[in-house]
Amino acid sequence: AELRLQYPRARFKMVEKSWHLLALDSEGKGFDRVLICRSKDALEAFAVLRPGGWTGILRESFETDQGVKEAVFKCKLLELSEDGKRLKLYVTALCALDGNSYPEGLTGKIRSEGLPLPSWGVYQALNLGWVDTETFLETTELEHLWLADAATQLMGSYPWDLFIMHAHCPDWAYHAFANKIEPKTAKDEKENALFQGVELSFYQSLDRMIGKIIAKAGEDALIVIVSDHGAKATTKRLGVGEILRQAGLTVYKPETDPSKPEINWLKTKAIYQRSSYVYVNLKGRDPDGIVEPEDYERVRDQII
Repeated sequence: AELRLQYPRARFKMVEKSWHLLALDSEGKGFDRVLICRSKDALEAFAVLRPGGWTGILRESFETDQGVKEAVFKCKLLELSEDGKRLKLYVTALCALDGNSYPEGLTGKIRSEGLPLPSWGVYQALNLGWVDTETFLETTELEHLWLADAATQLMGSYPWDLFIMHAHCPDWAYHAFANKIEPKTAKDEKENALFQGVELSFYQSLDRMIGKIIAKAGEDALIVIVSDHGAKATTKRLGVGEILRQAGLTVYKPETDPSKPEINWLKTKAIYQRSSYVYVNLKGRDPDGIVEPEDYERVRDQII
């Protein structure tokens, strides 16, 4: 089978590339492994997989719109039926080794059994049913392992007074399946129990990462762990935009379609964005700002 690599949201736009996959019945007892090859030649296989197994870390060069880029990745054979009728292969994100650090090329120097940010896309894949929770957690662990190795190696290679890093897993996880963790919104007890277990597991993964970093930082380091915001399941929705409209802070043009109202910026003092973020339409900052800077605090208090 041809394996076309399609990563439409990648930072580097990849020139069309294909691999080939060969399923094998190696012992005459049913299909039991696959080869991943650069061409239709089994001698060019760069990975051999059995059901449920991962490859090691693979490193390849890819033609992109910004020249040849090297990336690391892993593959997992999620499923292979004995009759060959069901086959499911998971390829992680292709994790670039340059174009994402300063000094340039630093990412490629990190020695790790993990991968630099392989979780991009795995949250959507989990929700779509393309991967199971075990594979999701394994991919997340690869990221946290790499982040721990990157942090400790950088600490050991450069003098430092302040070290700051970010792990995005809880943010994306709650976006992806907060409703399955919350008993009030999960579809059943089985789903709820499964995803409460997933939540515990990804925090344990983060904890292992933090433990390695704390150990490297030394006893005289002040360690601060902080979240930039909270998260909750979708229980009762709050119409922030309607509240602002009723208060006269957001004004719509009367002649527009009520289902797609058009904002009258000349009369709008504040506008909401996404679920709960409110912005003052500030003069001198926003294109059609009407709120004078000296009135900012008063309008903010009115919003509150």
